[in-house]
Amino acid sequence: YEAIPSQLLPLLRPDSIGAVSQVAGTLQVQFSGIDGYAYVVQTSSNLSQWTALTTNYPVNGTFNFVDTPPPGSPRRFYRSVLWP
Repeated sequence: YEAIPSQLLPLLRPDSIGAVSQVAGTLQVQFSGIDGYAYVVQTSSNLSQWTALTTNYPVNGTFNFVDTPPPGSPRRFYRSVLWP
C-alpha cells in the first residue's frame, strides 16, 4: 500500500494561479506553472463555456498572457489549464 502513493506523488502538480493587472485597456495576466509543461489559456463570459486562446510554456515557473478586449465587450474570465 505504501508503494502506490510514493509512485503517484511525483505525478501531482499544483494548479496554475493567475494575477491580473490592467494597463491602458490591456489586461496582463501572469500565470504560474511548471517548466516543461504546456498550459492552455482559456476565456469565458459565463464560467461554464470555455474557449482556448493560446498555449504557453512557463519559464522559471511563470508565463504571461496579454489581452485587449474590444470596447463594450462582455466581462471575460481567464484560466490556464494543463495541456494533457
